[in-house]
Amino acid sequence: ANPAMGVIFVKCLNNFYTSDPDEQMTDSYFWSGFMFMVSTLQVLGEIWRGWGFGVPGERVTVKLRMLFYNSIMRQEIGWHDLPENSSGALCANLATEVNTVQALTGETLGRNVLSLCTFICAFAFAFIWGNVFVALVAMASIPIMISGMAIELAMMAGDAGGGTQSVGEQAGKIVGQAVTSVRTIASFTLEKKFQEDFTTALDTFLVTAVPKAIAKGLFPGLSQLSLFAAFALLYWYG
Repeated sequence: ANPAMGVIFVKCLNNFYTSDPDEQMTDSYFWSGFMFMVSTLQVLGEIWRGWGFGVPGERVTVKLRMLFYNSIMRQEIGWHDLPENSSGALCANLATEVNTVQALTGETLGRNVLSLCTFICAFAFAFIWGNVFVALVAMASIPIMISGMAIELAMMAGDAGGGTQSVGEQAGKIVGQAVTSVRTIASFTLEKKFQEDFTTALDTFLVTAVPKAIAKGLFPGLSQLSLFAAFALLYWYG
């Protein structure tokens, strides 16, 4: 819909320079109705895209989470006694690792398909109804736009499910041990030790989390910079 909207906006602006009032009124009604039709189709398309990619992705996530949980239940008792298989770590993995599949097959895939269709339609409209030389300059600026968008999409994909890892896996293990063994901890007065271990785990997690947070703010900004720099080049040349 975005390339079609671009064509409609150009036609509407061109209509302001029409000298015949009757022709101007007719074209205004035509392009207004055409814009309304395109907007309606876009709404229906977004609903279909959200259902077509979101629902299967959620079903795959639920199925994988059930398989993951059943696999955990089938393990022997000694497997659960290992430090890396504590209840906190297993719950954290059950909540976060499976969501990676959702990031690859769900709405992210739908956005990629939409971007590809928009890209093809935009250049088709540019060569058919636009200026060929401006379209060639736009093609030359594609690497600039793709470089920024690729970094932003990589950051978004890497952040899938990251909201649930607010304390890190090691800190999650400590919390799980403290919750499941609270009576034992209170009996042996280990509250201070668990508090110190939890603080150390948080500090270790922040050492890696803070640079990631800075990168999550920096790279989207660079992505937008590359996009608007390409727009500025096209406006200047055109």
